[in-house]
Amino acid sequence: TAIEARWGKTRPATPGEKMAYVPVLGRVLNAGKGDLPRGHELFKKHCATCHTLFGEGNKIGPDLTTADRKNREALLLNILDPSGYVRPEFVAQTAVLNDGRVLTGLVVESTGSENTLVDAKNQRTTVAREAIEQIEPSQQSLMPERLLETLAEQEVRDLFSYLQSN
Repeated sequence: TAIEARWGKTRPATPGEKMAYVPVLGRVLNAGKGDLPRGHELFKKHCATCHTLFGEGNKIGPDLTTADRKNREALLLNILDPSGYVRPEFVAQTAVLNDGRVLTGLVVESTGSENTLVDAKNQRTTVAREAIEQIEPSQQSLMPERLLETLAEQEVRDLFSYLQSN
């Protein structure tokens, strides 16, 4: 493409580059207090599509209620590098269909004749097994990277205030 010709190939950040962002976000979080109600709204908007916290949200990803939420560094690393470690029950599958479409999601139901995948937007797609050319585990988590980059610094504090609350 024209972009690659001028600037070279782009690639995702390496795990080391992501880890280097942890102290930067630590300073952002230490720069002020978060607002719990605004953090709750941010959780519902950005996280609850896949995660449950305090009984609210979906179960595409791990339930955050019992996660190590008080460990700020671990929480930051899991958000910054969601593909760094994915528990086996949450490994997404990539299905290449005979018609050329590619679907990625968790297989939430599998019968002798069809598979149902749910994607990162919580949309379910049921596909006949004979329509699947190939299906294999994805190297990428369903959780999007760069989530915190879309938030203002105060929003990051608000979200963490809620995520780390009791």
